[in-house]
Amino acid sequence: MNNFTKCNGTAKRSSILNLLCCSMGLNKLQVLKPLLVLVLFVFSSVSVFSQQRSTFYEVCFSERPLGLTAEQAMALFPDAECDGDLKVEKSEVVISDSDCSWAITYDYTLYCGDEELAIEKLSYEGGDLSAPELTIPADMTVECDAVPEVGDASATDNCDDDVDISVEEVRTDGSCYNSYTLTRTWTATDNCGNATTLSQVITVEDTTAPMLSKGAVVPKGETGLNLCYARRPEGPSETEKGALLTEKL
Repeated sequence: MNNFTKCNGTAKRSSILNLLCCSMGLNKLQVLKPLLVLVLFVFSSVSVFSQQRSTFYEVCFSERPLGLTAEQAMALFPDAECDGDLKVEKSEVVISDSDCSWAITYDYTLYCGDEELAIEKLSYEGGDLSAPELTIPADMTVECDAVPEVGDASATDNCDDDVDISVEEVRTDGSCYNSYTLTRTWTATDNCGNATTLSQVITVEDTTAPMLSKGAVVPKGETGLNLCYARRPEGPSETEKGALLTEKL
């Protein structure tokens, strides 16, 4: 027999069931089936019980649980009786292989020689719920004549190798035309719709006073005019005054 031996007319596992009394009938082992499975996988990363009870794995399809090996799955059939070679064949049934929502079932079929004796199934489902990791330029304060172009952002994701990145810019005016803030907001979205949003704030200031243009002549006005107030000169226009100065844009 393969993996089973006879002892006083009853079968037992040569590796684990040797711990049990040989006089215990195999029909009684059915009651101990959950205990045997727990003992077999107590040192594994995921026990049979946790595999069966877990309803959702937050991983990509490529990282799905591999289930039990065919050898480990022998513990699922403690009451098996066979006069020939006892073996388990494992097969995977993929219901959905999308990283966003995948589902699989592992079938474990017990054979005595070529005769199928029983089948056990372990099912798993899961999907990607992790948002991309996004990196954007840092906040900064600049002069009004040194506002930078939109910087570069990058993103990585556990399942998606080509994350979509978008950016939007909003201006908030301050106390004057050349004093304001720019808020640039980046959003990184993977192919499952998981998204991360980060914002960069650029504070724009005008801290430099205007300067007279080269060669500009400042009007000095006139005194002693024999005129009524209502007929006074209007003086330079705003355009003329503006032409005298050089200012940041």
